Amino acid sequence: MGLLTNQGPQPWHPGGDNIKAACQAAAELCRHRGADISFLGMQFCLAERRIPSTISGAATPDELRTNLRAMAEPPDAELLRDVETALALVRDQTWPCGNWRE
Repeated sequence: MGLLTNQGPQPWHPGGDNIKAACQAAAELCRHRGADISFLGMQFCLAERRIPSTISGAATPDELRTNLRAMAEPPDAELLRDVETALALVRDQTWPCGNWRE
């Protein structure tokens, strides 16, 4: 939903401001180091053995090539550790979603 992208989430995103700010800081950290947080996230998902499947989309051939490159290259361990640190305060936080009624 855009949190872990360079573009950031849409204005309607239901996540709290603290989550949005932490994700923006993590994306800026990646940009500062010449990396793309979306690419790092794809690398993480594809390399993580605890994640048995990853669904990705590609609207263009370039996006498909980027996803395939993420599968072939391991994530930068230092950058990943720093991003995890930047997101530590919002780890495991979520937001209400769906049409739940009490």
